[in-house]
Amino acid sequence: MNILNKCSLLCVQFIACIILFNCSSCVNNTAKTDQFLNTIIDDSVRYNKKIFNDQYQKLNIQTHDSSNISNLRISILELSDYIDHTNTDLKKIKSDDSETNNVRNIFIDNHIGDSIYYKLDNIFTLANKSSNSLPVKEYISHEASLSLGNHDIESWKNSIFGANIPMSVIIFLKGIQSEIYKIGASVFMDK
Repeated sequence: MNILNKCSLLCVQFIACIILFNCSSCVNNTAKTDQFLNTIIDDSVRYNKKIFNDQYQKLNIQTHDSSNISNLRISILELSDYIDHTNTDLKKIKSDDSETNNVRNIFIDNHIGDSIYYKLDNIFTLANKSSNSLPVKEYISHEASLSLGNHDIESWKNSIFGANIPMSVIIFLKGIQSEIYKIGASVFMDK
């Protein structure tokens, strides 16, 4: 099992930011660092997506699909797809002095950050409604507080998208993808 799958979203983001900021001054190492981080996080997303799909298939075979479970699954897949499309757009931003302004424009001025926030909040709400056990509900609440902070959308958007380079945002969004698959799988296993 990949060690990244044992870390929380916050841990992954923290490690990624440290590596990026420590290596960003080393021009020769930045591309290698970006590629390394993308590989690690992509592996985590793929792994958690596989578990998510496997657990959903087991659940769907064992019982009929409830509306909360179905809505949770659809919401997770929609946010994941939204993140993939957003990351594709972020990769097109050229590296220059205005790249943080471009990120700010996309996520804050054009309200993409609002969409991600509300979709993520909806997933946490659906996951909480769909889970049966207290430990899973506590896990969901813990991840929601790590991912959404104190539910102040403006400070959330500014802290994540206000002054970050595209690669930092891509890593953050991939961390969200990995985490929502883990949350979905946890709920499906809880049934």
